[in-house]
Amino acid sequence: MLLMPLLAEATTVFQGTPGNNGSLPVTSPSPSFPNVINFANLEGQITSLPPAAQANCENNGLQCPTFNSAQYASQGVTISSPDSLIIYPFSDQTGGGIELFDPGTGGDLDGTANITISLAGGVSELAVGLSDFDDPVNVTLNVLGPGGTILDSVNVSAALEAATLTTGQTYFVAEDTIPDIYGLQITQTIQTDGSGLALAEVEFTPEPSTFLLVIGGGLAMIGSTRLRKRA
Repeated sequence: MLLMPLLAEATTVFQGTPGNNGSLPVTSPSPSFPNVINFANLEGQITSLPPAAQANCENNGLQCPTFNSAQYASQGVTISSPDSLIIYPFSDQTGGGIELFDPGTGGDLDGTANITISLAGGVSELAVGLSDFDDPVNVTLNVLGPGGTILDSVNVSAALEAATLTTGQTYFVAEDTIPDIYGLQITQTIQTDGSGLALAEVEFTPEPSTFLLVIGGGLAMIGSTRLRKRA
């Protein structure tokens, strides 16, 4: 009975206030997120490159380090793309100035993107900062539930195109009344040479592993109650 509410779905996706040169978001439209990943800790992978490679990464997005999808597994988060993600030293949204850039099909900067954020457990809120997109775009956010099921699918192209004319970056929140959000898939399908899509930040609440502990604790309590009754 305790697990029955997890079957309910009331997922919504809305656009927040984008960050600007050091903060994402400026004013959060949701309760404060206790868990924030802004990729600042990846900067050392760029600065440790040979000088020529570092300059090529900073100026052209080439020879940048490849992101390890399990980098944040200890926080219950994996971030991946079929084309791999590169660690790119440019982001107006975060103080670290680092973002994860999807180079597109075959890694040739063709403008397409397919980024998946997977969580070890369910959360009630999952937010992402997006940047480095150019008009035109065709971007869809798929909110993922248990087992990769799609809870909600929202095309955010109009919002991104509007952001292109202002900040060139924006911020979206997937929210539910219960912690049944297990991830987010971000796809960009229009090919534009030299363009792409980047992930500037990930925020979520509660921590995925915390929710798993709550469920595990609940099941343990049920088991101990049954044992006592048999005794």
